[in-house]
Amino acid sequence: MKGKGLEKRAVCGIFQVKLKSLDSSPPVWIGFIAVILSVLGLLSGLYNELLLWRRFMPRPPIDAPYIELRKSLPPETRFGYITDAAGGLVTPAMQYRTQYALAPRLVVTNSDTRYVIGHLVQPAKLPQLCVLHSLEPVVTFESGVSLLEHRPKP
Repeated sequence: MKGKGLEKRAVCGIFQVKLKSLDSSPPVWIGFIAVILSVLGLLSGLYNELLLWRRFMPRPPIDAPYIELRKSLPPETRFGYITDAAGGLVTPAMQYRTQYALAPRLVVTNSDTRYVIGHLVQPAKLPQLCVLHSLEPVVTFESGVSLLEHRPKP
């Protein structure tokens, strides 16, 4: 009998020691949360690195649609600008982009000049746009950019 009681005490003593060591350490779920937060931080850093990598990848130049047009421009220094996008409303961004591409020439947002740059989202609308503004196409390109000229008045 005495041997069995001692064994139980020894077993109980071992469990008490294990329980005491677990009670003095932080709970297991805190370590689990720390691991999850570390993995999330690592994934976030990796995602940011990929975003930075994309920033340095080559992009098409902003003036790509106008490269061919620039070669065909007459020596005039002032050009009008029209578009079929958004009901024909020329936004400042569209004008600045064209101005940048055709610098040092001046691009204005009306069609009162002799030559007009037409930037068409739907190139099939070019004849309608020409009739509306009394223009004739001089040169048209696949990129949707056209050089237009006012029709001579009879």
